[in-house]
Amino acid sequence: MEASDSRNISSDREKELEQRKIDALAEFAAGAGHEINNPLAVISGHAQILLRETDDPNQAYHLGIILGQVKRAYEMIADIRTFARPPLPQICALDLSLFWDDFIQNQKKICEDHSVDLQCEFAEMEDLRSYQIFSDPSFLQAILIPLVRNSLDALPNGGTIQIHSSFSISSQNDQGILSVDFSDNGPGIPAEIREQIFSPYFSGRSAGRGLGFGLPKVWRLLQQLNGSIVPLDPEDQKIGCGWHLEIPLMIK
Repeated sequence: MEASDSRNISSDREKELEQRKIDALAEFAAGAGHEINNPLAVISGHAQILLRETDDPNQAYHLGIILGQVKRAYEMIADIRTFARPPLPQICALDLSLFWDDFIQNQKKICEDHSVDLQCEFAEMEDLRSYQIFSDPSFLQAILIPLVRNSLDALPNGGTIQIHSSFSISSQNDQGILSVDFSDNGPGIPAEIREQIFSPYFSGRSAGRGLGFGLPKVWRLLQQLNGSIVPLDPEDQKIGCGWHLEIPLMIK
């Protein structure tokens, strides 16, 4: 057997194993989600009743913590379900310039509340006027927003987030490509865990930067759009953490 054939077989086996893991996660999420959501609903319901009835600020504070943690548990289960069985994108006409402006303005407000400076640049905007662009705006939001949140979590004392984006046309298939370089000056991701950051079975919190489930979900949704995300080399960017995204867009 030639070396190339051996590599192909190995790659196919790795993909098959990965798919089996995802299928197992989907089965777990469906069953565990139902079993866990029921007691969470009971806890949440009783906590809300007690919160409405109490006049004690200290008790209200602790009930608020309980409700916050219940909401967090709901979100974790939803993230697992999304990763295991992501929805299909709903493609529609998209004004990319308007979408990007709205996204940046909304995120700037959130960053300001965390004393973080959001710096943005969108190159080659004039090219957008020549094409009719199609994508799923909810998918794009679900891909981009977790990256902002991840950086905010890594910048509790303030800092800087930079987003450099451009729109181009692929010479291979006349497809639009939204390229996004996303970086912050928080703690970076150690080289030894960089290959695991998109795995739902791995958490980078012990490495000094809380990754949570956001990055695996971003990677999974990008798969649905035939896109990609890779870490930027920290030696190239000279700052904490960064990503390069390629998001295909249909054009006419």
